[in-house]
Amino acid sequence: AFMETTKPTSRKFSPNYATRLLKQALFVLAAVLVGFFTSRITHLEPATVAMGGAAVLLVLDNFRRNAEEQGSNVQKAFAEVEWVTLITCGGEFRATSSSGAGEYLQRDIVVAERIKS
Repeated sequence: AFMETTKPTSRKFSPNYATRLLKQALFVLAAVLVGFFTSRITHLEPATVAMGGAAVLLVLDNFRRNAEEQGSNVQKAFAEVEWVTLITCGGEFRATSSSGAGEYLQRDIVVAERIKS
């Protein structure tokens, strides 16, 4: 079909778990924003700060789970990432740098399309 719809994954959260996860996410978001604003002082790229925040949140979410639940949860998280968008945007940022217009953009779009299929 042209517009296939997928059934959203249903996760049942207890109110305590949802509240704890929300607090953790807000704390990580605040830390990432601080990292963005202090990137010139810390010499960390914004992408590094963002990926670090995502990694910290993933670790916090899996902290009290057993190994099997952790593996399943991490696989679900990586399955929800829009890799094509990330690779394409990464190529666009690289292409606008001083290394030369467009030298990486075309390659990254080709790689993104191969990953997508």
